[in-house]
Amino acid sequence: MRNSTNQRAEDYPPCMVGSALANLWLRLLTVLVVLFLVAACSSSGESSPSDSGQTDIASALNSMLEPSGSGVLLRVPDGLDSTVVPATFTRNDIYPPTQMYVNPPQCTGTANESATDGYVSMQGFVIDFCSDSSPPPDGNGQLAGVDPFLEAAVGVVVGTQLKKFDSGIYYPTDSNSTDKRCRWNGSSYDCPGSDGKGGAGSADGKGCDVNQVDAPGPDGLKLVSDPTCRCEAKLSGNGWADWIDHWLKYASNHPGILPQYTYFTGNDTNTPYNESGGQAGKAPMFAMDWSSCWVSDINDLVALQNAFWRTRETWFNGLVPQAPDGQRDPTNQEGMKYYWGWNETPVSKSIDSSPSNWDSIVVKLPAGVKTISELSPSARSRLSSTLDGFVKDNSIPLGKPQDAYVLTLTESQSDGNSDVWQRKFSCQPYDFNADGGKLKINYLANSDQASDGKGACWLSS
Repeated sequence: MRNSTNQRAEDYPPCMVGSALANLWLRLLTVLVVLFLVAACSSSGESSPSDSGQTDIASALNSMLEPSGSGVLLRVPDGLDSTVVPATFTRNDIYPPTQMYVNPPQCTGTANESATDGYVSMQGFVIDFCSDSSPPPDGNGQLAGVDPFLEAAVGVVVGTQLKKFDSGIYYPTDSNSTDKRCRWNGSSYDCPGSDGKGGAGSADGKGCDVNQVDAPGPDGLKLVSDPTCRCEAKLSGNGWADWIDHWLKYASNHPGILPQYTYFTGNDTNTPYNESGGQAGKAPMFAMDWSSCWVSDINDLVALQNAFWRTRETWFNGLVPQAPDGQRDPTNQEGMKYYWGWNETPVSKSIDSSPSNWDSIVVKLPAGVKTISELSPSARSRLSSTLDGFVKDNSIPLGKPQDAYVLTLTESQSDGNSDVWQRKFSCQPYDFNADGGKLKINYLANSDQASDGKGACWLSS
């Protein structure tokens, strides 16, 4: 909290202003108090209003996020041991929220997970993957697990070294690009084994999902243009909306493997998924995995990812994941959170072991959440544990700004357009000891004399 800096002497009672001289002294005293408070806040690690949690690195990354900027890569550790691993390319002309992977993305942890994905029973899946160990499912089979869409994600951001890791291969959605796609070797497909190794992940990430939906149309066009599952450029019209239209019209199940999935047969594109009948004939979110293809141009990535997002009410049935009761409206902020908003760019696995190439560790807050303190106590505790584990797994020394640099990434709706979400990096000082944790995020403002005008944001114990 800060005292107002625009208090006027004239606002004080007459008994406090007996003369013009007293008035002058009061003005001077007010200025001195304000300067003292600003200096005190800066020295204690809090940001002054002019700094707004910015450092030189945060400002540089925010410039990269501009639509005219180079963009950045976000990477969340996932345990994959493939040659290439998935990262997300993001920039502020990409509009959907939740730009960093959440785990497990199929779940909401609110006892609202659907018993079906619209086609098959999901009860066993929900019990196995979405429940939390404490408390267990109750007698009605309801769960009280963790909602990943309300949790902070921890990863890294690569901006300065973007060209070193940018593969030029972009899937506009979640796509299992490095663990469940088959690589075309010129005559046949090499698919990943039961251990997840092999396939496209053992090469460059170009490939077709083991359940790939091609959606062949009467004109001979498919969603993909070649055996590597490159997106069909002939469907790029209207900002790639033609690709979405083709998907809705001609998508069919993968022959002989998934005969039960007949989306979008009988699909009512005019009824939102939160209304009665709005789920019929539409698809769960993982349909993007099976249908996604890759492009080699950033502008095509942006356009196709936004096309999926703008048309979500026409193809998504709102069942996997399922927003909590009362929040399933896809047009309000809470309902929008339950969307797989990340894309996939296959990058060298060396990104995970190259801290020198990271611009910063990233704490990505849930869409619409502005500060770490807004997270629930349990979410803050889990964030502290995740950060602690990340630091230990990567042998990152604590206490020095350049060794344990950390920034917070927030997502908020753009003014005047609720469908447009924008991202921003900043430093949010926070002491996790209050939540039973061991770490602290420290902030040195740009204006602090000790920062050389650069500012800093780092983890310490």
